Amino acid sequence: MQGTHEAHTGYTGRHLSVWIGVAAALAVAAAIFFGVCLAAAQLEQQQLKAELAQLQTALDEAEAQAAALQEQLAAETEVNTDLQTQLETALREAQEARDALQQRLEKEAEARRTTASAYSDLYPDLYAEPADLQSRAPENTVYLTFDDGPSARTAELLDILKENDIKATFFVTGKTNQEAQDLMRRIVEEGHTIAVHTYTHKYKTIYASVQAYLDDFYQIYTLVHEVTGVYPQIFRFPGGSNTGFNKSIRSELIAEMTRRGFVYYDWNALNGDAEGKPYTEDEMVDYACKGLGISHVIMLMHDAADKVKTVACLPRIIEAYRDAGYAFAPLTPEIKSYRFVKG
Repeated sequence: MQGTHEAHTGYTGRHLSVWIGVAAALAVAAAIFFGVCLAAAQLEQQQLKAELAQLQTALDEAEAQAAALQEQLAAETEVNTDLQTQLETALREAQEARDALQQRLEKEAEARRTTASAYSDLYPDLYAEPADLQSRAPENTVYLTFDDGPSARTAELLDILKENDIKATFFVTGKTNQEAQDLMRRIVEEGHTIAVHTYTHKYKTIYASVQAYLDDFYQIYTLVHEVTGVYPQIFRFPGGSNTGFNKSIRSELIAEMTRRGFVYYDWNALNGDAEGKPYTEDEMVDYACKGLGISHVIMLMHDAADKVKTVACLPRIIEAYRDAGYAFAPLTPEIKSYRFVKG
């Protein structure tokens, strides 16, 4: 029995030693496992910290960009506000200047009406409407002008102008037949400027004295208004402002017409249709094209029954100036007057 007991005790001790060894191995394994897990956790934590740092850096950059954009927006808003204020101020000043100019023009017109003159009692209704300060149209503009009409050529000239979508200026004389009156109305209805070239166009009569000129001018002024409803505001002296026929009264006559507010126009280009020379159509076109290179061309041509060549060469003159980059416009009182040098 004792031997059996000892054998059993030895067996138990051996088993216990085995279990102790197993336990120790398990403890070591557990320690190793937990060590690995701890290392993995630490590595993951480090990665998370790195990612968090990157996110924080990106957030800081985004906040900095937002702050910069906010500053830029504030600056632009301030600039826009300043520009708006400047624009409103400039607009107000321009309106005030316009109103002041209009008042001055009205006062000057009234002053012209009341200024003492040897002719103040003549034709108290013969005054032009106040016009703004004279100016020029854009560079390279041609003002086509036709003197002496209406005539048998007027409708032909109007047709050509209409085909080319051009407005011109007609300095008319005292024609009272029905055809002439219809043509005057057509001139106005189609957007051209109708202007005065005296009633009779008789040099010796109209330039006999200032009063003689006023008598003649009033006739055509009244006729144009009765026929078209328009009071003409501009005119052209027959022969031009510097003709020898008006030499004795020139200064006084110009002063009186200016006092009444009318604007006159000479010319700086022409087609030669009134020089009494037998120019061919080609020569007339070449003559007219001498104005190429002038910024503002006032082209003298004539609207009389015998000016067949004028009609024939007009399309080529228009084409030449248009090809050279010129625009076309009618004369109005606002357009700066071209005047011959007095001699």
